[in-house]
Amino acid sequence: MQSKYFFVLLTIFLFSINRSAQNLGSISGRVKDQTNAVVTGASVSLLNAQKFVLRTTTTDSIGNYRFEKIPFGSYLIQVS
Repeated sequence: MQSKYFFVLLTIFLFSINRSAQNLGSISGRVKDQTNAVVTGASVSLLNAQKFVLRTTTTDSIGNYRFEKIPFGSYLIQVS
């Protein structure tokens, strides 16, 4: 009986993890200046205004940035 109870809890726990993972995405891009040259080392900020969550990253050697495991929603991106 105890192992059956453990299995049910484990199943619910794994379902919760899987379900929450389905609500995540990623945001990526490339930063270029007015002459279309890539910008390396730029600071990129990602703000979710509804949840007041701010993440920052820096562009790589070819101007790319990427934010992983981002909850679905609306965001503002600022580059400086």
